[in-house]
Amino acid sequence: MTQIRIPKFFKSPFLVYFFWISVLFLGIFEGLRLLLLVFNHSDFRHIPALVLMKSFLVGARFDLSITLMTIAPLFLLNYLFYLANWRRKLRIVNLIYLTLFASLYVFLGISEIEFFRYFQVRLNSFFINWGENPAFVIKMIWESYPVVWYILGIVLLVSLIFLMFKKLQDRYYRRSTEEGFFLKITAFVLAVPLIFLGIRGTLSYKTPLRWGHAYFSSYNFANQLALNGVYTLANDIIYQKTDQADLQKLLGIADRRQAYNIVEKMSADSTGVPNKFPLRTYKFGEDSKPYNVVIFLLESYSDYDIRKYEKEGIPLFFNRIKDKGIYFPNFYSNGFHTYIGLFSSLFGMPNVYGKSVLKQNIGQQEFSGLLNILRKKGYTGYFGVSHDPNFDNMAGFLRGNGVDHVISQFDFHRDEVLSSLGVADHKLFEKMNEQFRNAREPFFGVVLSTNNHGPWIIPQVPGKEFRSTFHYTDWALEHFFDLAAHEKYFRNTIFIITGDHGRAETSGYDFNLQLTHIPCLIYNPDIIKPEIVKNITGQIDLSQTILGQLKMDYRTTNLGRDVLHMPNQFGGYALMQEGKMLGFIWNDWYLIDHIDGTPELYRYQSENTKHNFAAEKPEVVKKLQQKARALYFVGNDMIFNRKAAPSAWK
Repeated sequence: MTQIRIPKFFKSPFLVYFFWISVLFLGIFEGLRLLLLVFNHSDFRHIPALVLMKSFLVGARFDLSITLMTIAPLFLLNYLFYLANWRRKLRIVNLIYLTLFASLYVFLGISEIEFFRYFQVRLNSFFINWGENPAFVIKMIWESYPVVWYILGIVLLVSLIFLMFKKLQDRYYRRSTEEGFFLKITAFVLAVPLIFLGIRGTLSYKTPLRWGHAYFSSYNFANQLALNGVYTLANDIIYQKTDQADLQKLLGIADRRQAYNIVEKMSADSTGVPNKFPLRTYKFGEDSKPYNVVIFLLESYSDYDIRKYEKEGIPLFFNRIKDKGIYFPNFYSNGFHTYIGLFSSLFGMPNVYGKSVLKQNIGQQEFSGLLNILRKKGYTGYFGVSHDPNFDNMAGFLRGNGVDHVISQFDFHRDEVLSSLGVADHKLFEKMNEQFRNAREPFFGVVLSTNNHGPWIIPQVPGKEFRSTFHYTDWALEHFFDLAAHEKYFRNTIFIITGDHGRAETSGYDFNLQLTHIPCLIYNPDIIKPEIVKNITGQIDLSQTILGQLKMDYRTTNLGRDVLHMPNQFGGYALMQEGKMLGFIWNDWYLIDHIDGTPELYRYQSENTKHNFAAEKPEVVKKLQQKARALYFVGNDMIFNRKAAPSAWK
């Protein structure tokens, strides 16, 4: 029998040593996950055993990422010494380095047992936020928990781990090496890409590992168990440090309470009754109408394009139906990124400063928007997107906030995938129609189109020709409604058609309104009475406005308004944000607030739209800055302090 020969570099003591070091760290993390489960077993007792087992399997991706991130610097340092045949000189350095990190991870893992029991989430920045009196916090911990036993447990585990590290080093690291220079280089070329891939956590070139990858089930505690506390803590510290630091000072908010008072007045409508702002109660005094709700967020579906095609006499489906529903011609997105449109439209809050809230650990809280409110009313939630649902952590975030079913490119044959943006819009829409046809009512659906975005592929449709991806997406929408109109669910469904954001076709202001001015239509000829809404409206108003059509009593802490229960007249406001720049429409004024620069003020609907009134109207600039910054600050303050849920304001 021919014996298979294994290349020498795969048997190298150097590579074998780091392989077993990785395995040991993985064992540490999985063991800590098991301790978290055992000590908090009451939270997991209703979850099927197979689901809990999968939590450990899914969690291994996060464990491996942290493990390789930890040992990568040591690997590179050792490789240089290994290349020069000096590697044994690093024995003490290796032992100290590995033991220190293992000790830190064990300490965090043991501490997380009580942290999870109290907060019901994995470690985050609250763990290190001791406030202004750390002595008080330490005393409280000492009095509240069996600290001595936990310390003894940490010492025992670290001692055992130290002995295992030492044994591995004695076994594999004192041997002399026989590999030549070429084999050493080959081993490095093969090992480094694997380490990088393990740290990144996914094969997708668009989407690195996000906390949303842990949300694999409908059991929140199982999803939480799959996470790694070191991962969530590090992620939260990095984002909080870079994105939230000194925001109040940056915005010039001297009085936090005053900012809340300003926003309370701004968000008042005729149905919301403040309890303890931002907590508000909506009561309609009549029978609710549990219609299904389907929201189409169309990629870059701008008001500019709607008007352009109308002027050119090119028939659009949207233009044909906008007079048959509730049409908002003065509707604006909160920014010009899809994740902002998704978040603000569904949860009634402005985007946070810096990185997307969908990606940050602060996204792991209950947001008081449309999806969670409907979920509590017995609705089943669907989210459809044509590409990788984990891009921008959309699927994970939405699963944690009301969505039960995610439909994506992974539900299609790979031959149907056109590009990095997945399958064609009309294919996704067909699939969503099938989902809704078979859904248990009532349900809500969020459908995100992508074709009207680079790489600007116009799908081939027999018998159809399209001028642009915008024209194609409009047809795909028509195609959906042609199918849906023959389904039973159609007669009991409110459809909302809007954009995630707009697109700049011509030059304009520094913060171009074409990027944020988008159409919005509430549509179903069997249910909706046609109306043109003159009010200036933003994405943060969409949740309340839709819920107002359902006549459901509810409580919320989001910052939007039920615009259809306000006088129908031109006026109101809309907030937009990008980096350190706020755009704020107030009636016929448009303020561009460069937070650390010079503001600009325009009458955006006048004949002279480019005249900057900032120097002439400093009192208007100050008034609008105060309102815009208060609204932006309050949204950030609530989210970063984990007070987005009504339960935080009881």
